Amino acid sequence: ATLTVDVFREIYQNILPRELRRSLGEFYTREEIVDEVLDAVGLTESGIKDLYLIYQGSKSTSGELEKPVVLDPACGSGSFLVRVARRMFKALGCKPDIAEFVEETLVGVDINPFAVEMAKLNLILAISDEMLNTCRASYVPSNIRVYWADSLAVVKTNKNVLGGVVQRVHVPSLAQIQGTSSIPVPSLPGLKLEDLLDLIYRGIEQNASFEDLLEDIASKTDPTAVERVKNELRELHSILRSIVESMGNSRIVEFVKNVLAVASLIGKCNYVIGNPPWVRIHGVAKHVMQTLENNYAYYGKGSAYDPKFKMTKTPFKEQHDYSLAFVERGLQFLREGGVLGYVITSKVLKTLYAGRMREDILLNCKVLKLVDYSLYPVPLFQDVVNYPLIIAVKKEKPEDKHEVNVKVYNTVGDSKTFKLPQNELPLDQYDKKSPWVLAPLEVIRALRKVYVNSLRLGDVYRITRGIETSADKIFVGKLDSCRDGIAKLVLGGNKAVDIEVDLLQPFVRGRGVDPFRYEFDEYIVFTHDTVSFDPIWDADQKRVLSYLGLLSEKVKAEASGSALVYTVKTACSSLDQKVKVLNNLGFAVNPVSPCATYRCYEIKHGGARVLRVNLESAGQQECRVYVEGLRIPGKPYATNHFLSNLDRLVKRDDYRLSLPPWAIFRVSLDRFRDYRVAWQDISKHLEACILPVWTKASICNVEREALIVPNKTVYFVVEPDPKKALKLLLYLNSTIARCFLKLIAWPSKGGCYRHLSTSTGHLPVPRALLECNAWRIVEVIASHHSGDLNAVAEDIFRKHGSELGDELKRILGITDDEYNAIVEYCSWLNELGEAKVEGGAEEEMEEEEEEAY
Repeated sequence: ATLTVDVFREIYQNILPRELRRSLGEFYTREEIVDEVLDAVGLTESGIKDLYLIYQGSKSTSGELEKPVVLDPACGSGSFLVRVARRMFKALGCKPDIAEFVEETLVGVDINPFAVEMAKLNLILAISDEMLNTCRASYVPSNIRVYWADSLAVVKTNKNVLGGVVQRVHVPSLAQIQGTSSIPVPSLPGLKLEDLLDLIYRGIEQNASFEDLLEDIASKTDPTAVERVKNELRELHSILRSIVESMGNSRIVEFVKNVLAVASLIGKCNYVIGNPPWVRIHGVAKHVMQTLENNYAYYGKGSAYDPKFKMTKTPFKEQHDYSLAFVERGLQFLREGGVLGYVITSKVLKTLYAGRMREDILLNCKVLKLVDYSLYPVPLFQDVVNYPLIIAVKKEKPEDKHEVNVKVYNTVGDSKTFKLPQNELPLDQYDKKSPWVLAPLEVIRALRKVYVNSLRLGDVYRITRGIETSADKIFVGKLDSCRDGIAKLVLGGNKAVDIEVDLLQPFVRGRGVDPFRYEFDEYIVFTHDTVSFDPIWDADQKRVLSYLGLLSEKVKAEASGSALVYTVKTACSSLDQKVKVLNNLGFAVNPVSPCATYRCYEIKHGGARVLRVNLESAGQQECRVYVEGLRIPGKPYATNHFLSNLDRLVKRDDYRLSLPPWAIFRVSLDRFRDYRVAWQDISKHLEACILPVWTKASICNVEREALIVPNKTVYFVVEPDPKKALKLLLYLNSTIARCFLKLIAWPSKGGCYRHLSTSTGHLPVPRALLECNAWRIVEVIASHHSGDLNAVAEDIFRKHGSELGDELKRILGITDDEYNAIVEYCSWLNELGEAKVEGGAEEEMEEEEEEAY
């Protein structure tokens, strides 16, 4: 009697480990957000009364009119369902059939069985409480429709070669248990699907043979029909038996029944609401993702938006978020004229992967409302940093003049509301997959004018990011002390190692890039040649390993202490012959005894040891090759350091056997030339500088030319012409360029933006900027003779900033009013006061790759 919905919500939120809830994308949604979604879709007093009229009509027409359905396909502990239930009582009062209406209209689904039970309890409590307070009646609901199932399951009906009718159920989540997502459920006359499943389960429980089971099924239906689907029945029996054996109970039968019940709601729902899971593709099992790709258009080939930059590459465009499937499925659940309302990640507005979703909604639905909380200063979900978007969509073709209600919050919690024609949402009006821009109409139209007189940065330059170690704690640290050409480098975790000084180069992170300047306080052990930029590798060692076929991608490698162990699908006797042939190539191959494996050799060249190689049989046609003595030529301290971390080095995702274990990734000559106009990936607004390739640096009290190595949080373009580089630098630090990017880029924590290649690639660049003598201010540029372009640009900016702004307006083709509209809106977004970010949740920085966005 004293338990409340809030109590159960707390139980649900706290009893499951945070890591489990994160992997499922399950986080409690605040009631004010739930209410905002319900208001956006029209589940208000009038909307609920309309639903009740439909419900009454369905009862009076003996089933000719379908009953209304309000579905939450990922209901969690039932926050949305409970709020709708309470709204129903508030709107309708104590109607005689109010409890029946609520129970029959509300449907919840969740893949987590614990969540399902919590949602049922919460609904029972809410309805009982409302009945007591509103109707003064004691009542316990008995027909709560919350299913343990996978909302994303797809049921396809077809005929097999024998003419048998089979429903094939594709369940993405089941692939993780079974290795296949496809379950055949044959249709047999006079035998309900749930009865067929029960028959098979009882047969499995009684350990009956398939033939006995088949006979039992045939006795309850047409034997000829059974014969036509015999193979599918055998497959179904095998799958269920396998799952039952692994689970140890019959719940899989209940699960499949529920999946079929939920699938029957396709095209029948008046409202689909909720907060579906947000899980990046990196958190979704491969076989689950494959099932989604095979069954959902939003994940299929060509579903991503391709900006088609002429210079900048955009690989990995189709690295999706799990929530897209719930959007597509939600629209499928709706009947024509039904409304979907979700809280999802605001990244779907900007990312490459959500292209087809944006296109489908623009062409086939009316967007009713968009509420962008991505800059909101207070986390809206417990235990997680996120960037929420409320989206309300009606399943109905939009008219040309249909307008969307838009609400955008800024970093101090203020909001702006405005209407936008739906066809004005995409950045590129000719490509419906392109990102959406949420800004007042005058701002969007001014931006479109700018593009007429501009080129995109990604079309003019190849936007590049810095190097990737995939193990900064091994490569990067702060200088502590020096002696006799050896530096003590303090790595991450405060581990100090000795490294040869001449391997150290200044390491610049994104946070070290500011307008017209850069700084660094760390050094990287740069294991590449600073002329060719190839990884440093002992030539004799590479030659031996290559000859033995150990550098092939077909070979597997792992570390065993300081030895690299290659597993080759070749008999050790064949490799033994290859090792001996090294004698003919100028190497001295000496057998080592005693030898604990098949064969042991020491290989020398010119009297110096090259490698020790031990061969160990791992099967008839498989051999393990233990290679000892790998080294960085002439660098014993660095060699010891990297060999002590060999296991971590060879486990890096980007590591390939054609590289030495200490190789750094994305190191190439084109990243270290000319004038690098660079910016940091995450900042309040775009901040750019010239990042030289070389600088004078005092390292261990020795002044020398040092290579400036940017890490992956630094993006840059290379411009060989100093005047063009200077003008590009001035433009990137201009107010108008910064504003453009706020409209295009997607937000990050604390009111910052992600200035990735895909967003900065869209930055409009004035055509005149690309012509050396086009700007009038070029005369000022020409009068500076300093070789430090950062100092020159800063001086010009300080003395001639107003002239620069006026000239940019002119060459961009916008008026003062248009310029002011853009600047005022973008300043309002994140530069009014200080952003207040509460809570200690860790940043949801997907450290994988920017191209996913």
